[in-house]
Amino acid sequence: MRQIPMMQTASFIVALVISFSVLKYVSFDKILLWNSMVFFIVILRIYAYYRFNRVSHESFAGEYWQNIFLFMAFLSGIFWGLSAFLIFPAGSVELIAIIILVIASLSAATTVCHSSVRYGPTVWVGPAMSLYGVRLLLDGGQYGYTAAFMVFLYMASILDGLVKSPFTPSPQPSPPRGRGG
Repeated sequence: MRQIPMMQTASFIVALVISFSVLKYVSFDKILLWNSMVFFIVILRIYAYYRFNRVSHESFAGEYWQNIFLFMAFLSGIFWGLSAFLIFPAGSVELIAIIILVIASLSAATTVCHSSVRYGPTVWVGPAMSLYGVRLLLDGGQYGYTAAFMVFLYMASILDGLVKSPFTPSPQPSPPRGRGG
């Protein structure tokens, strides 16, 4: 969990770099809106981290904090996925490819960083990647359909890996095993 402040700060810097790259294609109002959304969730997640850090050394309500974490990861996934509609650089195949690569990389990083909570990676990867897949399908054409297929395939492989991973926490603890079997 100690990586959250740095991870969130880095994600906002990535959002700023993406925004700079699409200035020529997207209105400043849409860029400002999307950056405000990302900044909001970054601040919220860092704030929650420090609040959790204060109580984590005592007895605390785990389900409460898990639900907060999952809700914020879901909201973050939606906000990042909405970039497919708010700041999508239609007509620039190169920038679209770079942004898809960034979203795929963030999905991979999220899979690692959020894996301590069951469904943690899923609630981020699902909305973020799905919204990109839908946007690419709406664009159509050979590039749009091909990229959408690859986005959905990548998302499916990540989500399938999470379900089958021995490192994904169970929804409830397994019963203890005796010596006999």
